[in-house]
Amino acid sequence: MPGDLTAVEARLRRVADDVLDGLRAAGRLRAGATAPRLALPGPYAGLLAWALERERGEGGPEGLARAEVLEGTYGEWVPRLRVEQLATCEPTAEWLFHTPIDWARTPRLRAALGRLYALYAQCGVRAPEALGAGTLEGLLARRVTLGELFERTYFGGLMPMLYTWPGDLEAIAGELAAGADPWAVFDRRVTAPLVHELSHFDRGRDALLPPYADECVAGWVGVHAWPALCWPEPGDDGALFGAPWFAQVGQALARVVGVRALVRAHAGADRWDEVLPPGLREAMERLGRALYLRHREPHFLSGNTRPDPWLKLFFLAGGGVDVSGLGLEALEAWPWAEVPAGARAAMDHAMFADAVRSMALRPRRVGGTYRVTLAAPETPVTVDPLACRIWRPAEPDSPEPADPSYLLPPALAARLRERGVTRLRLRVAAAAAHV
Repeated sequence: MPGDLTAVEARLRRVADDVLDGLRAAGRLRAGATAPRLALPGPYAGLLAWALERERGEGGPEGLARAEVLEGTYGEWVPRLRVEQLATCEPTAEWLFHTPIDWARTPRLRAALGRLYALYAQCGVRAPEALGAGTLEGLLARRVTLGELFERTYFGGLMPMLYTWPGDLEAIAGELAAGADPWAVFDRRVTAPLVHELSHFDRGRDALLPPYADECVAGWVGVHAWPALCWPEPGDDGALFGAPWFAQVGQALARVVGVRALVRAHAGADRWDEVLPPGLREAMERLGRALYLRHREPHFLSGNTRPDPWLKLFFLAGGGVDVSGLGLEALEAWPWAEVPAGARAAMDHAMFADAVRSMALRPRRVGGTYRVTLAAPETPVTVDPLACRIWRPAEPDSPEPADPSYLLPPALAARLRERGVTRLRLRVAAAAAHV
């Protein structure tokens, strides 16, 4: 993509030293702290360059203000938080990031990483460089810290790890102050976000554009390896808020191209152009730019609670439809009944089960962070074959930005429509998340 990132890169070069100087002056610098190597991930660099060029080209106060927000977000605000969390001597951050992980006291993390390694082996890809070991046994033999693991991940050179932003660290500090076992807290709060970060694989891979698409693929890869990332065990609250919105899109792409092919291309072992249907990659980039222009949101994840354009695009391309001329409006208007459904597959039933158990998630905001548990929804769940959706109303006190909703696999939806079923109502128990 065209564009100029000079201003962003100039800010990045200054941020680390500025943060360290500020912490030193305030007496808050951790002994031996050094500045991490900051860098923009590939997808963000590509789309960010295009967005900056577009905003500056449009000119006027609004366009220039949006360009400044983009430059500030990726050149200063987010990386500043990243450097500070590694360099501060604040007790919670220092313990969380710089204490060698006690593998004997973090069984959840060991199990999750074991499942990640198993997925790598099944798909014939190497473990991400961030792990620093080709096998689980090799990793467990290392005295590695969370800071060392995350620093080499895809986003480790730009932003704080998921669920370790200031509000999250404050919540963790509260648990520790209340007397909780530190390694139990670490195991409960770090496992899901670290699995997600590792599911982005390495920085040098050929990641999908827009960043939303890459986020969805990583979201599903993490859930596929460690389901508790999305659906917590009974009594647990360590799942990631909003995970189903992204995972269902990545899962749909896996349904179209195959699980092994998706994981291998995502990891960089195979080329996306060899895996995706003709024209799909270019159509995805075009859709991402259209969504940015509609919403102008700097995180490049716009429309995550309205994923139908992406889902239709995948199944249309997978069904042999020429998607080279399809834009956002055309995808929104395209009836699901006219999207090629194809033959039913075993994965469709797994997707249906995932959709139903996603309806039993109960997120809540606790201070500056989120907690997700299981609870039977108070209202029935709607299965809508016409819209290829499974959904329910959000609970009145929920922080969810939209009614919980998940893809109803087109092949199953088509079968229901053939039988004259246009709507079903289900009562879902919390236990459904583990059926």
